Amino acid sequence: MNIRTFQITTKVLACAAFFACLAARADDAATNSITTADTTTNPPSRLVIVKAVYGDPSDPSSSSDVTAQVAGMVTNDSLTVDASNDNFGDPASGVCKLLKVDFKIDGVAGSKSVYERGTLKISPADKPDPNAGASKLVIRKATYGVLPDGDTIDVTSIITGRIRNSALNFTVSDSDLGDPAPDESKKLQVDYTLDGKDGSTTVAEGAKMQIPAAGS
Repeated sequence: MNIRTFQITTKVLACAAFFACLAARADDAATNSITTADTTTNPPSRLVIVKAVYGDPSDPSSSSDVTAQVAGMVTNDSLTVDASNDNFGDPASGVCKLLKVDFKIDGVAGSKSVYERGTLKISPADKPDPNAGASKLVIRKATYGVLPDGDTIDVTSIITGRIRNSALNFTVSDSDLGDPAPDESKKLQVDYTLDGKDGSTTVAEGAKMQIPAAGS
């Protein structure tokens, strides 16, 4: 091999190595781009189910841990689930059972509950305000069912969770509270303290519960 041929061969090999290096860098850039895109399109879930329990609220031994089932029902950072034996079995036959879900939204802890035959819903709008001050409205006792002498459930914690800006304003329904007496007319009675004054309000299923009353 003469000197000229050797020089040409050396230049060809150098060019080949150069272009191979460029191709490798392009592959790395493409891989990094895909990885970044995957990270961008799959952000961490805002709603995390910490614990879910279904059963007799007065007897922990007659309740089931349903955390895994409820967590699997979260879609697009929201949860809609019926509190029913079809979904969770029947750990307490003959008792109107409670579904209680502890959760975190963006790391802020919260809790919601609903009785059997109700529907529990959680979305980013339910994120608790860690800076909220004490409410002027305090629920002392809330009872839902066939008042005064029929089947009822204690919904104090559920109603407390519906307070917004020291007020209640919602339509009473089985879907939000649960149904202790299917096919019967029910009422919601709320005993409360507002600005240091005790009061009590009772409304029928399908009517609005407003505290303070409209116009007051």
